[in-house]
Amino acid sequence: MTESYDMIVIGAGSGGVSCARRAALLGAKTAIIESNEVGGTCVIRGCVPKKLTWYASQFSKIPELAKGYGWSFSKPIFDWPKFVESRHHEVSRLSQIYIGMLKKAGVTLIKGRASFKSAHQISVGNKIISGKHIVIAIGNEGILPDISGANHAMTSRQLFECETQPKHIVIIGGGYIGVEFAAILKELGSNVTLVIRRDLVLRGFDEMIREAVQSNLQESGVQICINSEVSRISKSKKDYDIHLQTNCNPIKTSQITADAILFAIGRKPDFGPLGLDDMGVKTAHGLVSIDKNYATSVPHIYALGDCANHKNLTPVAIAEGRDLSEKLFGKKRRIIDYDTIPTAIFSVPEAGTVGLSEDVALEAYPNDIICYQSQFKPLKYTLTDINKKSVVKLVVQKSTN
Repeated sequence: MTESYDMIVIGAGSGGVSCARRAALLGAKTAIIESNEVGGTCVIRGCVPKKLTWYASQFSKIPELAKGYGWSFSKPIFDWPKFVESRHHEVSRLSQIYIGMLKKAGVTLIKGRASFKSAHQISVGNKIISGKHIVIAIGNEGILPDISGANHAMTSRQLFECETQPKHIVIIGGGYIGVEFAAILKELGSNVTLVIRRDLVLRGFDEMIREAVQSNLQESGVQICINSEVSRISKSKKDYDIHLQTNCNPIKTSQITADAILFAIGRKPDFGPLGLDDMGVKTAHGLVSIDKNYATSVPHIYALGDCANHKNLTPVAIAEGRDLSEKLFGKKRRIIDYDTIPTAIFSVPEAGTVGLSEDVALEAYPNDIICYQSQFKPLKYTLTDINKKSVVKLVVQKSTN
């Protein structure tokens, strides 16, 4: 006999868990399906392990920082395997907490890979369940390019599984992930080369942030190859040869040898055997197409989080999950404003932003924008030889202040 649910959620990441829990707490009979560890990208292979690694990287500067305040330490030694083991235990602990939260809310957790059996039926292994409403919240995965030797490289998921610390890592991609791992791994003692397609990192951010982050990366010792792409990768005796093409006139080629390669060139959902095409669920640019109510082209099938929009941020997925459940089973909808979402880049030092960049503001409000900007040495560094600067910019509409 097929078990029936009011809602079936596919994917137990931040968005899926928040959606399932809220639905169950509102009285809906709810099931959630997950093929990996419960917690999704953020908890298992994204925000949490990334931030723990960032915290680990910050301890490298303590002796230098403390010296100016009268302290004296011997040279620090970083134990990568010990840290990786500690991080793994913490991630596993958090995953169990998520499982506990689902159970407490009354959500049925089903482990396995989901696929559509029919419009309202989902197959998981030998089990078939049916749902009045079905929510796709499978997140996304890092991608590798279609070039020779790409199989020798990692995405961020595999980097978190590395048992040994890279001696020299080549990171390809100038977005969040590439920039963050370049900064973190350099602080942990790895040699780092960052390959970016343009002349500045963090495309889409304010120019001041882009310049400040890139400058700090270079000052920390990260080698940056600008206007460059990887054409192929080949295996040498112990290491890898990364062949680069610099997009200038004339075009130049070069080669870097490293023991690790990380591609951070984008992410996309892995729909695998889900069978969206068979159900008539439309996709565009590799994402599930949805309207403002998270509905797909099939009325009772919804999608949210990283598999359905370009705001790949945990709080966004959580808010969407709760809002969808309120729409279907409750009364307290919260319309999300996607224009004012704060975001942070865990570079060294970190950067944060909210609202419009200067360029976007000038385009939206021509002749009505004024910017206030300051640069200063943080008080913490004033007694030290560390020369990192903080920069801040406020973008203001003149007519309304």
